[in-house]
Amino acid sequence: MNENTSKIKDVYIPLACVGLALVIMMIDVVFLSKTAYDNPLQGMLIIVVGKTILYTGVMMLGLGLCSLFGYPFDPFFAKVLQLVAVALVAGAVGDTLGVLIGGIASYLNIAIFLGLMGYFFSDDAINALIAIFLVYGGHLVVTLVLLPMVKTFFV
Repeated sequence: MNENTSKIKDVYIPLACVGLALVIMMIDVVFLSKTAYDNPLQGMLIIVVGKTILYTGVMMLGLGLCSLFGYPFDPFFAKVLQLVAVALVAGAVGDTLGVLIGGIASYLNIAIFLGLMGYFFSDDAINALIAIFLVYGGHLVVTLVLLPMVKTFFV
């Protein structure tokens, strides 16, 4: 793989995915959210910024633990960016389209999740499996534990 292809896969496509996810989450918070916030800025701060920071922290912790147990993901920050991109895009598409089209959004969410995982982690099967568990576990930790704590802090 040459330098440009590696940079596109490691940096540009994950950044584009994160940007797309942020736009989708902003649209969801401002126009489609069932949760009433005092103002849209508060909702964006909690959901958009909060999810991005929490996912990044959880993915860095998860990859650090994997490295500690002998499963290194190199380059580290590129893999963190890829995992955060997959988690944010899959979550944003699932949440937003779930409001709009219902159950079909689950299938689209799974297709996007597995497609991005296959694209980013196709070089090593065990790393792909670990990455799937990291994103799924990270999603559970962020949505069920950390994000409700952040919401109670700001509300």
